[in-house]
Amino acid sequence: MSTFDTRGGKFNPLVCLSLILGGVIILGYLSAIIGGSLSDSTPIMSFLHIITFDANADSWFPMYQAALEKVNNPEQGIYQTIFYENQVKFQYPPISLLPFMVLVWMDISWGGILYYMNLISFASVIGIGVCVYVVAITTAKHYNDRVDYPIGVKSVLFLLLLIGTFFFYPILRGQYLGQIQILLDLMISLTFVAWLINSKLIAGILIALAALAKPQFGLLLIWALLRKEGRFCAGMFLVLIPAGVVSLLVFGFGEHLDYLSVLSFIGKHGEVFWTNQSMNGLLNRLLNDVSSLTWEYHSYAPYNIYVHMGTLLSTIGFLLFGLLYRPQWVRATRADNDPTVSALDLSTMVIVMTIASPIAWEHHYGVLWPGIILLLIVAINLVKVSPTWTAKLCLVLVSLGYYLVASFLPFAELEYFSKAPLNLLQSYHFVGGVILLISVIILRKQMKPLYDPAMVAAAPQGENSYKLARRKS
Repeated sequence: MSTFDTRGGKFNPLVCLSLILGGVIILGYLSAIIGGSLSDSTPIMSFLHIITFDANADSWFPMYQAALEKVNNPEQGIYQTIFYENQVKFQYPPISLLPFMVLVWMDISWGGILYYMNLISFASVIGIGVCVYVVAITTAKHYNDRVDYPIGVKSVLFLLLLIGTFFFYPILRGQYLGQIQILLDLMISLTFVAWLINSKLIAGILIALAALAKPQFGLLLIWALLRKEGRFCAGMFLVLIPAGVVSLLVFGFGEHLDYLSVLSFIGKHGEVFWTNQSMNGLLNRLLNDVSSLTWEYHSYAPYNIYVHMGTLLSTIGFLLFGLLYRPQWVRATRADNDPTVSALDLSTMVIVMTIASPIAWEHHYGVLWPGIILLLIVAINLVKVSPTWTAKLCLVLVSLGYYLVASFLPFAELEYFSKAPLNLLQSYHFVGGVILLISVIILRKQMKPLYDPAMVAAAPQGENSYKLARRKS
């Protein structure tokens, strides 16, 4: 039997995952009701709000306003009018407006548009829950495809993951606000599913669709080119090339230049409000004498050269690390042909793209959810196979990062914690993201015992070396 076979004893990674999920969900809600009642807690109030489909329009209304402006005044610049003159925080690329422009041309009322957008978003949350369940089952089967997990265990896990999705605070908050981010979370979750089942062309298409609304996901094209992931790149090109042509034809070159100026402006200023969970937000709160408890609807943080330089350096550092880092044992053994190993590489990029952004609202962390489940399953198996202190530390770090990213901690909204240097504690989602980044680095470096280097070297291109090793053992 192979040294990395995890069938021994009564070990069941899905049971372990269920226990961690249950513990974090309970702990998260105990944290949320400190100093108050359960019914008054922000997560519960948000949940009750969204199940009545009475969500807000944080993304939808600026997009509707911009689409209306483009349809009614096609010669006027969208960003010059909406962003600079009207001071509406419309931060999406021009092509993202096309669906809304179609709805405006169809003469659908704003109320109708809001209803359908929130309905689609709510369905997307359920879709995310299904996706993370598939990620969990697929990853667990990857390490032992001969185990037939009991239906009771799988049912409990599915229920916990569905509950965990609705109460994963970045997702819950995004749905409550009426954020397009929920649709992007679904695209990323589907990408992980497609990647793990080796449908990398589909994964590339999904990422490219997400990049049409959030261009930073386009950085995954550079990552894929460096990793020589041809099918993934082809999938991205299948979407990005025709979308780029259509966008230029409909909106013109000048509109895209204006969008770049908007991104530059945002990058230089950022946001002070405490829910900006990025290095920019952390530095703005430390160095600018502006309340971190007040959301400014029509303005950004005052310019501070130290904040700007710190943001720029951290962004470049995080992104370069995500693009270039690969453990030596992976490079030496071609283990990245294994979809789980390369999915951890993908998880690293998703984490760094989130925390490296100048503005990373708490709801932006919803994209980390499928990667967290992947990390937990791999870490659990590593502890079973190689129960070293490093492996155990890695599992603890993943669980801690999950708790900080997934939870709402009410102290962050208190005046006492809004003053420097205590306002460092307001950046707990960002800290959780950094902890997840550290844990995935450790995991990717330490997971070599799950793979036999000799078997990996002998494996045909693209074959699952783990299964090959089991057949030979």
